[in-house]
Amino acid sequence: MADVYPINGKALPAVIFIHGGALIWGSRQDVQPAIVELLNLHGYAVISIDYRLAPTTKLPEILKDVEDAISWVKGGCGGIVAIDPGKIVVIGSSAGGYLALSSGIFTSKPSAIVSFYGYGSIAEEWYLKPSLHYQGQGIVEETDALTCLGSSGIISEASFDRFPYYVYTRQKGTWPQTVTGREVCALGEFCPEKKVNADYPETLLIHGTKDSDVPFECSISMALALGKAGKSVDLHLVAGREHVFDQNTNDPEVSKVYKRVISFLSLHFSDLESAQQPPAADRLRRG
Repeated sequence: MADVYPINGKALPAVIFIHGGALIWGSRQDVQPAIVELLNLHGYAVISIDYRLAPTTKLPEILKDVEDAISWVKGGCGGIVAIDPGKIVVIGSSAGGYLALSSGIFTSKPSAIVSFYGYGSIAEEWYLKPSLHYQGQGIVEETDALTCLGSSGIISEASFDRFPYYVYTRQKGTWPQTVTGREVCALGEFCPEKKVNADYPETLLIHGTKDSDVPFECSISMALALGKAGKSVDLHLVAGREHVFDQNTNDPEVSKVYKRVISFLSLHFSDLESAQQPPAADRLRRG
């Protein structure tokens, strides 16, 4: 499923929003209305997507869902809105940021990527060893972790009720193996940081320096990989901010961050002027 927030115009640039949730929970409806409005006002159609969720669906299929969504948007969202296929931006946060960074190595890739506290590698110690941060939140037993998942079928939307399952995998240091279905030695396949090349899209990396879930060093490492490949990269570290700090859209610091996002996009789509019109009142849903 995808929700399309269109505006009037021809051959619009588009922002594809990928929600976070450790690939285990979340939905397309997690996109902040204020962010949709901001992007619409600057001339972007916004498409917020779902993808099949782990642990029932493994990462290769999740990545395919995201690549299929990019191809669908490039084709005009099934005729819902005219899209300029050369002006597609993917924005994601946390695990959605990881998926956004992964889109840079797809065959059907975006023109630019914005990652909020994402990561370019899942084969690192912070993910492969038990997390002290999560161990300090009370041990989650396996039975409770499995119970919170609810349905064992394939789903593409889930609530925060599944969070204890994520905590369980972080306490055990097994999240990468759980969501990929692969052994540690095979995780390199899912690390875009290790596959950056000259064709990788322009990238903006945003990360709070007090992030207790995804270390901000992950964004630094991705920036270094991009630089080594000869790519320009914009790295913005937000001092003293935790994970999901950007959810508070009333925070002046968050407003500054989104101004930076708009400026980054404007650099790459320099011919785009602000739409200067009200955002669409309704969203259109693709089944």
